[in-house]
Amino acid sequence: RDTIEDAGDGPRRARAQTRQIATSQGQSGGRCSATTAHGGARCTRTPIRACFICAEYAPYAKTGGLGDVAAALTAELTRAGHEVLSFIPLHGQINFRGARVEPVETLQRLTLAIGAREFVYDVKCARRPGAAAAVHLIDCPALSDRRLLCSDGPDGHLRYLMLARAALECCQRLGFAPDIVHCN
Repeated sequence: RDTIEDAGDGPRRARAQTRQIATSQGQSGGRCSATTAHGGARCTRTPIRACFICAEYAPYAKTGGLGDVAAALTAELTRAGHEVLSFIPLHGQINFRGARVEPVETLQRLTLAIGAREFVYDVKCARRPGAAAAVHLIDCPALSDRRLLCSDGPDGHLRYLMLARAALECCQRLGFAPDIVHCN
């Protein structure tokens, strides 16, 4: 919290920008009062804040069922009124068809050290019309600009370590303290 409060108004601006992108596309803004897809039931619990860190997220990046599950779960949680931020790597094969993609102004030209190496990354926010949830894309060309979504290259461990660390640092910069961190 001290780090977030000491960061000035950057976290508030970034949260407002993310909220503006979400609200302009019809997202409820985190209130736990939405009707669920399973009938007329309403959420009666306190809304949770969840950070999803995913290797794939349909339809942006999908090789199997993992991307479908990540997208469906985050969409359902969002519809139920929970606040969800999802992060995926900006793979070389991302499917942006029909999506609105914008840079997150306060999450540009960030650096992350892993061992002796330092990586520079940007964050973009993508949303398709009618989608319940937006997706944050971690753009680190040094690790994610590959021909395949999943590769067997020698730096595979660095790719996903970077994704996890960058997502958590983005949450901190956005002033988003998740109750749950879900990684897959």
